[in-house]
Amino acid sequence: MLLDWLKLVRATGLVTILTNITAAVVMAIYANEGLNPKWLFDRLRQEGIAHILWMVSASCLLYMAGMLWNDLADVGRDRVLHPRRPLPSGRINLGTAYLVGVMLAVGALVCAATANITPTK
Repeated sequence: MLLDWLKLVRATGLVTILTNITAAVVMAIYANEGLNPKWLFDRLRQEGIAHILWMVSASCLLYMAGMLWNDLADVGRDRVLHPRRPLPSGRINLGTAYLVGVMLAVGALVCAATANITPTK
């Protein structure tokens, strides 16, 4: 059952999300501050890493919610074209999937709000 949920939310894609976020952060920092890795480490030590972890969590939850909602939207089509997927096969209940989709989206919003990112001067 857990494997079906991991397939449904495309858990293997989370690695791509994490590396893309890391690349974007590094590019944004270096675009403003130049190629000075010391600046990044100083800033992380000064502000802590918690807000970055909240943003990464929000991004991952939002990604998983999007993958789940996409499969929910296509369940009718998938019953014909991909009947072995978790939703059309009935291995995951549609009502449960809707509830988890809402919980993932709300979790993403809570994580983003908790991040408390404030621009530095």
